[in-house]
Amino acid sequence: MNYKSIQIIQNLNKSKLFQFGLIIKIIIIISYQPFISSSLFLPFIENFINNPNFDPWTNFLEDSGDINSFPYGITMLLGYLPLSMIGNLFDQILNDNNFLELGFKFTSLLYDYILFIILSFLIQHKSQKLLIICYWLSPIVFFTTYIHGQIDILPISLLILSVLLIKEERFIYSGLLLGLSVICKFSMLIAFPFICIYLIKRKGFNLHFIKFISYFLLINIIFFLPYVFSDGFMKMVLSTRELDRLYYVFIPYGNNLRLYIIPLSYIFSLFLILRIKRITQDLFILSLGLGFLSIIVFLPPAPAWSIWLIPFLVFYQINSKRDLILITLIYSFAVIINTIYLPNNINNILNLNLLNPVAYDIGKFNRLQNIIFTIQQSLSFLLAIRVYIYGLKRNNFYSINEHPILISINGSNKIIIKNFSCALKKIFNRKDLKILDIENLYIENKIELKSQNNFYSKINENTLLRIPYYANYISELIYKINNEIKNTNSNFIALINSQNINIDSFSKKIDLNIHSIENINDELLVPSYKDIKNNSLFFYFKNNDVNKVKKELLITFFPIGYLHTELFNLFISISSLKVDIELFNEQRIVKMTIEGEPSSEDIYQIANSLISELDDLALNEKYWFSGYIGIMQLIFIAKLSKTLRKIE
Repeated sequence: MNYKSIQIIQNLNKSKLFQFGLIIKIIIIISYQPFISSSLFLPFIENFINNPNFDPWTNFLEDSGDINSFPYGITMLLGYLPLSMIGNLFDQILNDNNFLELGFKFTSLLYDYILFIILSFLIQHKSQKLLIICYWLSPIVFFTTYIHGQIDILPISLLILSVLLIKEERFIYSGLLLGLSVICKFSMLIAFPFICIYLIKRKGFNLHFIKFISYFLLINIIFFLPYVFSDGFMKMVLSTRELDRLYYVFIPYGNNLRLYIIPLSYIFSLFLILRIKRITQDLFILSLGLGFLSIIVFLPPAPAWSIWLIPFLVFYQINSKRDLILITLIYSFAVIINTIYLPNNINNILNLNLLNPVAYDIGKFNRLQNIIFTIQQSLSFLLAIRVYIYGLKRNNFYSINEHPILISINGSNKIIIKNFSCALKKIFNRKDLKILDIENLYIENKIELKSQNNFYSKINENTLLRIPYYANYISELIYKINNEIKNTNSNFIALINSQNINIDSFSKKIDLNIHSIENINDELLVPSYKDIKNNSLFFYFKNNDVNKVKKELLITFFPIGYLHTELFNLFISISSLKVDIELFNEQRIVKMTIEGEPSSEDIYQIANSLISELDDLALNEKYWFSGYIGIMQLIFIAKLSKTLRKIE
């Protein structure tokens, strides 16, 4: 955590809205005793503190404990143990029975605050006031955690932290935390397939994916396998009646078959994400929310489960910066009202015979309850649709998911082109970028032609270019390029054309064109406004003698009002580069002349400030280059990001 992040957290803590929410939560903790936690969770925690045992579930049942008391894994117990133990110690010293409960409830507040900070990092510290309103002051968080007394705040906090670490490419820690989250509550497995789909689509079956899966499995082996043969664990955790809610909603097929709606809805949501060829980080996070929504939409009232949605709805609200704040507020109060009605029926639900999970008749709800429940589930369905549609719109690649982005790189400076293409290879993941060197294909085609035609092998190349067969020769070259494009699985294809071979037939297919990477000595002819505006870049290198010191300058062009202002300010403020700007073509074209040697760290910092969609491109951040190649990388990635937005 750097100094800037600490400053942002301090600013959040100083917010009056945050402090107001904190005071209200502390007042509720001190003054209110939730029925769920005091009657179910605390007896289990207290029994473990007073009778430490490797198998706390069996030990609790042998002491005549309620089988419904603690349907959670060992990491949930360990997560709530430290402050509860301190509270229990005070109870013994002061002969009071309240400190154990206070320690337990303050643990929920601690994880609530941790999740709040994690969300701040996940949204990249945008809209802090909206974050406080949407999460810290969320009615569902207030009611579910502090009044109803549920403790699902811990597993969802671990899950969101795992997602944040995936975003930061710390896959080992992410796998470990996801494993801990699943051990806390097995329902967190809902997120696992979505995470795997994202990693495979972004990284492929590479070392990062293997590390993530390995450490996820390792943590599950450590904390789950030892309890597989525990009778108490099987009864209290693996046979929990809460899981039976998944089978309440079904369509009967004859006398013996049922089509369960919730698993069907979940599989369908997985399919929607799986069919997208390329997925951005925003869509990945929203798809996780969609996975939870797909279950909750058809789920009978489940207070603890409603809190799973909140981080994803907060992420959506802050990034969309539009509607649904009111809809989410209405949804929150519908959930709360349904939860208030629920205690009248909770004992019936908990006492269901496992062999007859549908014995509880949802239809016994009165009409008002049914109407409120219908409103809640309708809004859940609306939220699911809006999150999915917004996620697709935010996904740069969705509208072009059948075709790769085609990039043309032309010029006569072979050394710079080679270095630049090498820089692109390194900064993009191997599966994302394919580089086709047209010169190599040209030579291969020429060798094939000469070997197949004895006559043409006896004449020089200049003669060959003048004969009619040249038309077929170029056609064959273009056919090969088309085949390479057609058969690639890469997101981007760069055509390197250092020989300036005529491939005009591709001009309409090119999404981003680097017209020239050239050395110049004399005055430079300014490119046309049409070329600069239509997704084209120009890079020129010029030697400049100042006081008999030879310096190389980089010259590039932009349409007025596009990138150059931000670049100019960032180059000067971060890298202390010397930058000159001239206007041409009726002040519609900006010529930028750059002199200096920025470090790779400077380039990376400028890229983070300049390109808001940088995360979507899944770049290898450690491969930003220094010097002019780094500047070319930066301008190219910024232009590519804008191009993708236009295509969308």
